[in-house]
Amino acid sequence: MELDNSILEQKLGLPKVGQLGFIVHDIQDSLPAYESLYNINTWFEPLYAEKKFKLGGKELDLEFNIAFGYSGKLQLEIFEEKSRQAPVYTEFLDRYGPGLHHLGFYVSDLDAKLDKAEQLGLEVLLEANFKTAGGGFVSYVYLDTRQMSGIITELIHITLYGINIPQTEFMMNVGKFTGDVKKFSV
Repeated sequence: MELDNSILEQKLGLPKVGQLGFIVHDIQDSLPAYESLYNINTWFEPLYAEKKFKLGGKELDLEFNIAFGYSGKLQLEIFEEKSRQAPVYTEFLDRYGPGLHHLGFYVSDLDAKLDKAEQLGLEVLLEANFKTAGGGFVSYVYLDTRQMSGIITELIHITLYGINIPQTEFMMNVGKFTGDVKKFSV
């Protein structure tokens, strides 16, 4: 079934795309190409105190590397799943190789968006909850929207001390001081 993106936006009430999520085999080998192609000079690595993943209701212990960069206001996420336990990553890499994996949308009420997604019959592919070293909380869910739009939709909810915060480059720089992220260049 092919669905116009404006209909999906209306039904889920999604904001503008906030993130392009790329999956790679090796993050250190890949970052220079993304830096050059998208003119990104600074990267941010989140520092997690706790990580929980669920796949089909079962907890997974995934090992991964991740880096965030910004091209204007758009965040690029470069993700390497080292443990090769999550089919949402491994099947993509095996079938397509490294590349654009999902579109991320920052939402203020994840539960309400998940209720709407369930009403639309969208399958949850993976759920994750992280606590950062500086006290931030990140929750995200991958929704299977591939048959509708050709790509996975990620819903992302971030709070710091209970307050919804945007994941802008400015806030990443703040996160450097709160201990939530490490800032680096390639």
